[in-house]
Amino acid sequence: MLVVPTTAVKGSAANGVIWLVLPDGTTEERPVTLGMTDGTSVQILDGLAEGDLVNEFVPGAVDPAPDGCTTQPDGSVMCMGGGYAP
Repeated sequence: MLVVPTTAVKGSAANGVIWLVLPDGTTEERPVTLGMTDGTSVQILDGLAEGDLVNEFVPGAVDPAPDGCTTQPDGSVMCMGGGYAP
């Protein structure tokens, strides 16, 4: 079963779009069929293969980092004072 963070998917209950990270670092929009979700992760039924890299956050979405923190490219959150949060 393939799952991704819900923040990586833009779409409805059954269909969505993810952004694949290509080998040259660019991204490609790809439609996916969605399955079950727990609100944090969502099952991908079709459109994604094991090993595919996806952006963790939908381009243009509001940054989920708390005030005083920024989301790093690896998905970690860096807060004032240099601390990291998962």
